[in-house]
Amino acid sequence: MGNEKPFGDAFRGLCHRLEDAWPAASWVDVPCLVAVSGGADSVALLCAMAAVHAAHRGRGTLRVAHYHHGLRGAAADADADFVRRLAGRLQLPFVVGTASPSAAGVAVADEASLRELRYRFLGTEAHRCGARWVAVGHTREDNVETLLHQMLRGCGPQGLAGMPRSRELVADVMLIRPLLQLPRGDLRAALKARGQPWREDASNAQLHYKRNWLRHHLLPEIEQQYPGAGQRLAQTIQQQADVLQVLDAAADRWLEQCVRFAPGRLTVRDQSAAEATIVRALQKAWDRQRWSRGGFSAEHWQRIARAISNPQAPPQTLPGNIRLHRHGSELRLESEI
Repeated sequence: MGNEKPFGDAFRGLCHRLEDAWPAASWVDVPCLVAVSGGADSVALLCAMAAVHAAHRGRGTLRVAHYHHGLRGAAADADADFVRRLAGRLQLPFVVGTASPSAAGVAVADEASLRELRYRFLGTEAHRCGARWVAVGHTREDNVETLLHQMLRGCGPQGLAGMPRSRELVADVMLIRPLLQLPRGDLRAALKARGQPWREDASNAQLHYKRNWLRHHLLPEIEQQYPGAGQRLAQTIQQQADVLQVLDAAADRWLEQCVRFAPGRLTVRDQSAAEATIVRALQKAWDRQRWSRGGFSAEHWQRIARAISNPQAPPQTLPGNIRLHRHGSELRLESEI
């Protein structure tokens, strides 16, 4: 690691926990992209991955990616410069993505659109450099915030399982969250032990972002009334993820038996199953068709599930311009885009 300061116990502990969560043999010998905003969580992830990679003499290239949304002026420029200099000290390739003028006009409160722009950049860059993995620095608190966000907007069993540890980002590239079980405070302690600074994004304190309101207002109130609630909610997420594995297996069987796929179309025949199984199967079918699930609530999925067994279900248009209508004894879902 060149002239880096000696590692404190907290940082060595972080590296060990990273390896426990994501064994080095899975990634050090293949190209990886690390998404780094400059905040403590992503900086801790990058430093730990770089240390583990060096310790194992990994043959795969570790690259650093930063996305500049073009929304915070000089502060955002300073974030990008900080990540560039950090990558340089670690002797790692660095790339920055910048929002186009039209993308930079995204409403500041539109968190989903900002996240989509960032992930689109990461997927494109991963394909460009041949990365197998894209690593992001989400923590236990991020997962608890996701759980609360999903519950408050209405969600099914999958939403209650929080963020997945890994998922496909784009074809042949996996997004992974190796620090998802670690508390945010441990990451900051590890950086302090290493003498590694990070950047604080002032927009993280702006409460018009729903996640910031959850983080700075609701969760502290919950913790005050129910000490340790955050850790228990994290345990609930893991338990729900275990339940979801069972539900996924049932959904896969129902999908194979009841759904026919065609370009831009799903044809569904009725077969008795629990509504939760059918909803999960429909979500999997949506993903296989690469249809957007944006704008869907639990009520939308339940409405489709009930229409499958209802011969009188009226035609309707769902979010994403998906048209639902009966076709004889079957239900058809067709993309109108």
